[in-house]
Amino acid sequence: MNRILIVSGLVAVAIATSLAPAFAGRQRRGELFEQLNLTPEQQTEVEALRAEHQEQRQDILTPEQQAIAEAALTEGRSPREFVSELDLSDEQRQQLQELRQASREDFRAILTPEQQAQFDELHSRRRGRRF
Repeated sequence: MNRILIVSGLVAVAIATSLAPAFAGRQRRGELFEQLNLTPEQQTEVEALRAEHQEQRQDILTPEQQAIAEAALTEGRSPREFVSELDLSDEQRQQLQELRQASREDFRAILTPEQQAQFDELHSRRRGRRF
């Protein structure tokens, strides 16, 4: 049961990251950029990486699943509130989990060692609030 909750949470985060309305995503990224003090070059790299991973996420979800997620996010619903409505296959869950991990690793590779440590701290604090 705990494993299902954890996987559902990871999938919800992956979906929210890829399908959230642009203004909300920009706001969160802006806050993260500011907290990590990213250089303009790093910001450009992160945006390119985000776009690439967003395309990959969209390839995993069916058009129907994308429409459900986009509508729910536009309504202001939390991914946790609608992830079950997506009826993800086990394969989709696994693919999204792997992509989320790859996204995090690719993002960390752009950062300096100091920024990586700060990112890890921010990430662990955020995870602590989720459960």
